Amino acid sequence: MSRFSNFDKAVLGALRDNTDGEHTPIQRGQTLRSALQRATQQLDEEQQKLLTVSFFKRNRYRNNDGVAFELNLTRRTYYRYRGSAIRDTARALIRSVLPPLRLEIPQLRHLVGRDGILAQCRESLAKHESIALLGPGGIGKTALATQLAQDRSQEGCFWFTFRPLTGVGFYKSGE
Repeated sequence: MSRFSNFDKAVLGALRDNTDGEHTPIQRGQTLRSALQRATQQLDEEQQKLLTVSFFKRNRYRNNDGVAFELNLTRRTYYRYRGSAIRDTARALIRSVLPPLRLEIPQLRHLVGRDGILAQCRESLAKHESIALLGPGGIGKTALATQLAQDRSQEGCFWFTFRPLTGVGFYKSGE
């Protein structure tokens, strides 16, 4: 079993892609810091200020109470706003690291004539196998997947849709 989650692997991959060759831990940390600072640029002005004072340009002689005081916030409000800003930064970082990943909650639709493929998919999932539904638009992939997700709602499932990236170069395998 890997000690890294899929998100950890994606972040590590993005760090590798954004650097050229081997780097020291300090250089990798600086690259991650830059990625986090770019992610915070997607936040509102107040969240940016809070994160800058709390982390990126923090006075090393101030504890969290001192930072809260500097921002004219009560300790409780500071922690609440800071937690919200950190969560929003994480979402922005995930969007930048995994741009084709779009979390969706599809609507359940009535399936017509899909009993055979539905049974095959259920059988594969019962064996703890992964499935991928591929094909042209309009053939019922979403409806089928929605039914499968509904069937497994007690066990939990993760739904995601890969979409093409826009404005990014693509490479053919072997290039």
